[in-house]
Amino acid sequence: MHTTSYSQVPIDIQGHHFTLDQFALPLNGDLVLGVQWLKELGPVTMDYNIITMSFSHLGHPVTLQVDVPLQANFSFNTTI
Repeated sequence: MHTTSYSQVPIDIQGHHFTLDQFALPLNGDLVLGVQWLKELGPVTMDYNIITMSFSHLGHPVTLQVDVPLQANFSFNTTI
């Protein structure tokens, strides 16, 4: 499979500006920020109760928070 890549693409996430390398995947327009990007951030603190991730970027603290409503109830249907 051939993967198309784009270098140093500027993106804006919740008012914070980042520049990163991207790889084109057939995901209907979604953007996946993977381990490569997370590794560049250094230490990241996750809070799964309020769904945030906090880190330092260019010497400034950044906190990203989920921006879609979460469903409180999960149901798993397992057939053995």
